[in-house]
Amino acid sequence: LSGPHFKEEEALTLYTQVGGAFAIASLHLYKAILHYMWGNYPSAVEQLQAIAPVARAFTATYHQGLLAFYSALIEMATAVEVSPTVETALQRMRVWAESCPASYEHKRLLLEGEAARLRGDFLAARRFLRAAIRNAANQSFLHEEALGWELLGRNFILGDERETAITALRQARQLYALWGAQAKVRQLEHEFPDLGAASPDTTSSGTLRGSLDFSTLMKINEAISSEIHREGLLRTATAALLENAGATLATLLVANDHVLKAESWVKVGAQVELAGVGSVPPELPWSILSYVSRTLSPVVIDRIDRDTRFGQDSYFEKNQVPSVLCLAAARHGQTVCLYLENNLTPAAFDRSRVSLMEMVLGQLAVSLENARLYGQLESVVERRTQELERALEARSTFLASMSHEIRNPLNAIVGLAELCVRSHVSPPVSDYLAQLQSSTSVLQLLLDDILDFSRLEADMVTLVLEPFELVETLGRVRDVLKEVARRKRLEFKIELDPNVPPRLVGDAGRLSQILLNLTGNAIKFTSRGQVLLRVTGSALEGGQAHLKFEVEDTGIGIPVQEQNKLFDAFYQGIASGKARQGGTGLGLAICQRLATLMDSRIQVHSQPGQGSRFFFELDLPLDSEVGQVLRPEPQAELQGCILVVEDDPTNRLVVTKLLEGPRLKVVEADSGES
Repeated sequence: LSGPHFKEEEALTLYTQVGGAFAIASLHLYKAILHYMWGNYPSAVEQLQAIAPVARAFTATYHQGLLAFYSALIEMATAVEVSPTVETALQRMRVWAESCPASYEHKRLLLEGEAARLRGDFLAARRFLRAAIRNAANQSFLHEEALGWELLGRNFILGDERETAITALRQARQLYALWGAQAKVRQLEHEFPDLGAASPDTTSSGTLRGSLDFSTLMKINEAISSEIHREGLLRTATAALLENAGATLATLLVANDHVLKAESWVKVGAQVELAGVGSVPPELPWSILSYVSRTLSPVVIDRIDRDTRFGQDSYFEKNQVPSVLCLAAARHGQTVCLYLENNLTPAAFDRSRVSLMEMVLGQLAVSLENARLYGQLESVVERRTQELERALEARSTFLASMSHEIRNPLNAIVGLAELCVRSHVSPPVSDYLAQLQSSTSVLQLLLDDILDFSRLEADMVTLVLEPFELVETLGRVRDVLKEVARRKRLEFKIELDPNVPPRLVGDAGRLSQILLNLTGNAIKFTSRGQVLLRVTGSALEGGQAHLKFEVEDTGIGIPVQEQNKLFDAFYQGIASGKARQGGTGLGLAICQRLATLMDSRIQVHSQPGQGSRFFFELDLPLDSEVGQVLRPEPQAELQGCILVVEDDPTNRLVVTKLLEGPRLKVVEADSGES
């Protein structure tokens, strides 16, 4: 920072002697900014570190925001990801920008752009940088407008779009020159030789006009980059080009396999039209279009009647068109042409804006390619979605079929075993039958788990909301599990809070399924002590009840590292003993998904060796028709004749034998036509 009017070392000595913390911090801040502008990032970091001991001097001053701004820029210049420090700076800048947008909004946008670059979102970065450029220009922050153009140019270089980058960097160079930073101008020209030498007669008015042109065209680019579908992209781009180019007709053409075709067009006062059924593209001067699409050289004609190359085109003989501008850009074998004409004014298209229009057309070519790829991706996604839907439908059909095919013989086995037990067979056959019944029960549970999980996966499970008595639901759980607990010599208790309303509305069957699984697991993994099922809750306003279900045991407990995996499908990691106990590993996964359907979530607290507690909470409507519960009267022993129609002979045999009684006659038929 030393020069004819300022000696850095002398000033720093003086500031130190007088305790000028603000001046010391300012000196290091400006040196950090200088190093950053020159790309000397390690030195910039050293200057920031020198500020740290005296940074409090900037509190409640403009320099505080300046320090936060350049600190974040310097860090992001060499970073590979957005750090927490940068996130903090961004958050502070957002607050400041909201309070004082004139001073901080463009700074916020510049930081957002650099952060988006680090996240790999180059398109978002460009949108932020363009917005920052416009905002800085509106607020006369010339040097930060120049910085925005430089960062935008470097962003295009990262995207392998050097021509577009050079155009942006030229704008940065012009603004740095206008700011008086001649050393920065020379540094840019040295780093990017293809910038070319700066025009010696560049004036501030020319620079500002260029900035205005760029701002206008950046708006077009921003509009273009926001479209991802080809149709919307063509409509937006064509309308924006007509409006901003001063034309009376704008036509976009695309050449695929060397065949040029008009894709969209618009005239002043009309709507954009797209190529397709029912649309007629405008007549065009194909001699110009063929030349431009072949050579990619722009054509600007101020007076077509004086042009010796294209003035003889039959189009111009029929149409009085004094001014013409035609451009082309190529990308990945696809050429995009823009044809503009003004049928009112000669020399309507300024040659100085051709390079800017080429920049827009280049961006449009990129966007059209992206839209094509996006369209292909959408087609693939749609095709895959249809295939998935067909697969899910096939799976549903298969599951329904398999459920029937598996349950039929399984039910027959269960029924036959029951018939054998009723026939009072002697040991050891009775023992074999008991084991057979136990094994078939396990098989039924496994089958139920697999089918339930498959239906849940396919979103085929819906809750059946009906009035029910909670005490009956808990009674079913007790009846199913009490014998299992007794055989293991466990104390099995159910506690129901008296404040819980007796009748509720919900899916009692699915609630029972959850409670049976949680309580059954507790019994399975508890070798001594007790298992407790507790229900607490109370009625709320609005006809609702809030309930909490808890299942506690004194079993083996669950290690912390395994608790997050408990509800994963097929997980069987709890103390290898589960493998010996059997199971699919689907029970808890099914319970969690059923709880989710009920707008709840099952949680667990457990420590190895100290037991476990599973719990979940539900909000259920109260039954509005609370009163005497009607129960059916006990029926006398049935008598009469029963017709059993069943095509499977084994099932028919089982049903017939189970129904037969002293006063019942059973008649069999294998179909409704018998």
